[in-house]
Amino acid sequence: MGAKVKKSIMQTCYMVNEGYKATAEILTLSGQAKVPWHRHFQMPRAVMKGAHMTDEGGSHCIFCDIIEGKADAYKVYEEDLSLCILDIHPYTKGHCLVIPKRHVTWWHELNVEETESLFRVARICANKLMKALSPDFVFMYARGRRIPHTHIFLIPTFKDDVLDRFFHALEKFQESPEALARLKERDRMIGAMELLKGTEFPEE
Repeated sequence: MGAKVKKSIMQTCYMVNEGYKATAEILTLSGQAKVPWHRHFQMPRAVMKGAHMTDEGGSHCIFCDIIEGKADAYKVYEEDLSLCILDIHPYTKGHCLVIPKRHVTWWHELNVEETESLFRVARICANKLMKALSPDFVFMYARGRRIPHTHIFLIPTFKDDVLDRFFHALEKFQESPEALARLKERDRMIGAMELLKGTEFPEE
């Protein structure tokens, strides 16, 4: 088996494992499954270690390689500060990633100009997806954990597909446990509101 094929398989296995664990844990905590998530499935440690897209020192970044032209990608749209590419492990047809050209782990660490570019490109490409594929909506979320270069997921989503079912389970979990229910109490909501209102963040 070639090294590229082996790496691709390991990356896919890692992603499937992480998604499966998250779904199983939510279902267990929300009462929809009785078996703890860790007893459903566990990927061998060697596969888990080999699936990351950074080297052991954390210095290598596949997104930076794409931006610098050192790695191939299916480019959908590009601006001076941001790039939209197809995810090579798509949840569904048209699954895109929007990335800033500067290496930043989390989207809120971008400067104002970069942030505007990132979300402008996300909006443009989401509308491209809506027009081309006619999904119910385009699901969006930002990551920077597994690959420490912030990236926005744009995923065309349809009723009862895997993401729709996942978030139905997540919403049920969110609404049910007693600890989370207490967060909705008026005094706690006011406390959280006042805390955020009183926290100053200088705009650039």
